[in-house]
Amino acid sequence: MANILIVYGTREGQTAKVAEHIAGIARKQGLVAQVADAKDLPDPAAVDAVDAVLVGASVQKGLFAPAILDWVGNHRSLLERVPSAFFTVSLTSSTLEVAESRKKAEEYVSSFVQLTGWQPTKVGLFAGALRYTQYDDPTRDLLVSVAARTGKPTDISRDHEFTDWNAVARFTHAVLSGVPVRAQ
Repeated sequence: MANILIVYGTREGQTAKVAEHIAGIARKQGLVAQVADAKDLPDPAAVDAVDAVLVGASVQKGLFAPAILDWVGNHRSLLERVPSAFFTVSLTSSTLEVAESRKKAEEYVSSFVQLTGWQPTKVGLFAGALRYTQYDDPTRDLLVSVAARTGKPTDISRDHEFTDWNAVARFTHAVLSGVPVRAQ
């Protein structure tokens, strides 16, 4: 049975939610899946025992959570040795059918590659969420104005999720199809 590690960096929790969803799919396929925040990971020896790694990073204002950048930088040899993939979670990815949005989302991936030196073989671009109920007033006001310009919901009384869970499943199946299964 293969051991899969899904490590993520998040700010508001949507990337963690995507990582847990990926783990659920892996477990349904009979794989062992561990999900961990990049800032709370176990020692390197435990990490080195995995057969595949999926790395997820939220993008806010074009920036990644520092912990995920550090983790990838510190574990690049592992990521290059085992099947590995990368996914981003951003509001930009909620409009990938718009050429400008797709280009921007792909630029986030290029930036991540440049910052970490790791070139993933598979990449997923997933839409995030607007967590109006969690933002401070200036952040909420800024995001409402951006949402209004881009046709997103502006109802601040609740949060709005844009993640396409079918796209997450397709990405996960594509990544896991390349993971070798160990004999028990």
